[in-house]
Amino acid sequence: MSIDNRLSACASLVRHGSLVADIGSDHAYLPIYLIENGICPRAIASDINEGPVARARQNVSDAGLEKLITVMLADGLDSASNSAPDDIIIAGMGGELIRDILSRSEYVKDPGVRLILQPMTMPEVLRTYLYEHGFAVTDELICRSAGKNYQIIAAAYDGVPRKISYELSVIGEINSKRIAEKPTESDVLYINTLETALRRRIVGMKSAEAPDTAAISRDISLIEYIAKLRGGIIKN
Repeated sequence: MSIDNRLSACASLVRHGSLVADIGSDHAYLPIYLIENGICPRAIASDINEGPVARARQNVSDAGLEKLITVMLADGLDSASNSAPDDIIIAGMGGELIRDILSRSEYVKDPGVRLILQPMTMPEVLRTYLYEHGFAVTDELICRSAGKNYQIIAAAYDGVPRKISYELSVIGEINSKRIAEKPTESDVLYINTLETALRRRIVGMKSAEAPDTAAISRDISLIEYIAKLRGGIIKN
């Protein structure tokens, strides 16, 4: 099974030997990849819709992995405690939806559980939730796949609420340190794309009949933060 850069980045944060649950697995490509490459001995692929579950079952069967990958119909993490996964992947959803899925589950508060989260939108919403609700962010990656930029966040519950600035909620604390010290090509492309989008948004907001001055100020602050990252200066 070959997977794209986005899923490969998620796979790189999975702990070897763990039982993995891929929530919203769709085609089950990631669990198949993890098993075939010896990263995990067993995996769970779940989805809320019948269509993706049927596709996942077919792909798992075609790979001959029915005994190692359990495919199930489930809403978010509703059945997580029954299977007791070590690593939980939630990828390809909006940051708000991932937040909502996490907020409905007590299982994710087990400190031995690692969360591997890949928000398609609004990473700031997801990070703010993690920080404020006692999840420690342990790793972050930025990757580029099919011409788009993606963030991947690894976190685990430690019960310590934290505060996070808007700038760090968007870019990430670990990402920021890496970008300031030794950025990857994906990091550079990401902050360049982000800055361009911010400048366009500011122009649009300023031309509105009733400009949102608070949002404009927030975006300007983020642009200034990006400039500091480029200069190797980290804003704590």
